[in-house]
Amino acid sequence: MATPVELILICLVAVALLALVARKIGVPYPILLTVAGGLLAFVPGLPTIRLDPKLVFDLFLPPLIYPAAVYTCGGTSGPTFAPFFPWRFSWSY
Repeated sequence: MATPVELILICLVAVALLALVARKIGVPYPILLTVAGGLLAFVPGLPTIRLDPKLVFDLFLPPLIYPAAVYTCGGTSGPTFAPFFPWRFSWSY
């Protein structure tokens, strides 16, 4: 059985390889990582990993959300989000 450090290194290499495969086949990498993680959950004999929810929100979620925030066109999303945030935006229709 692999040590926890070895498991972490194996996971990091797997993530890097999956990101390369995702770029090659034209699929967004978060989708491919989610599918791979779901398949990994069904592998028997792997240790159970318990994560603190705050750790997930602080460490794992920002890298997944950041590219979407960078590549979102601000000019077209304003009228869409204006009804939800009337105090934040000052667009006129």
